[in-house]
Amino acid sequence: MRDAVEGGKHWSGELQNKRKNGELYWEQTTITPVRDESGVVTNYIAITQDITGRKQAEEDLKTTNQRLFDIIEFLPDATCVIDDEKKVVAWNRACVEMTGVAKEDIIGKGDFVYGIPFYGERRPTLVDHVTMDSDELETRYESIRRVGDQLYGEVFAPVLNNGAGAFLSCIAAPLFDKTGRMVGAIESLRDITEIKAS
Repeated sequence: MRDAVEGGKHWSGELQNKRKNGELYWEQTTITPVRDESGVVTNYIAITQDITGRKQAEEDLKTTNQRLFDIIEFLPDATCVIDDEKKVVAWNRACVEMTGVAKEDIIGKGDFVYGIPFYGERRPTLVDHVTMDSDELETRYESIRRVGDQLYGEVFAPVLNNGAGAFLSCIAAPLFDKTGRMVGAIESLRDITEIKAS
């Protein structure tokens, strides 16, 4: 900020300050130089806005999101979450164990890349079908049923278990924000190969 002001430039940013009583607070500050007719800076106009409430809300949201990701991480079933752009935002440790694909290799990726560890190709999985009607469901899943917003299905994933494949029981559901707008979807998968074999 000091460099911008001393250089006579416009500056905008967030700062943490201290009130007279010693309490810390956040403010959004914008500083604009005022120039005379020859272009020389004669003074500055500073506008500040207390944004402590917003910063606290952001921190609360970050804490809540982290708590949810921690819960997903330790679910016993392989669980994948995609956002509204169909990019992977969560890939829990059970998913890593099932597929051998590390989080850092898949988080943030889209274009149906999450189908590759299961089917050997980029293709929609059950998590994609919660938001669309498709004839593919009947041909790709051994059994499929919709209960409200949720989809339940069974499928054979040929790439799992080093190419030996595995039968999976899958559950997928859309995720909504507080306004009711869909912001993504979640899918949990369980290996039921032994059950199928008995």
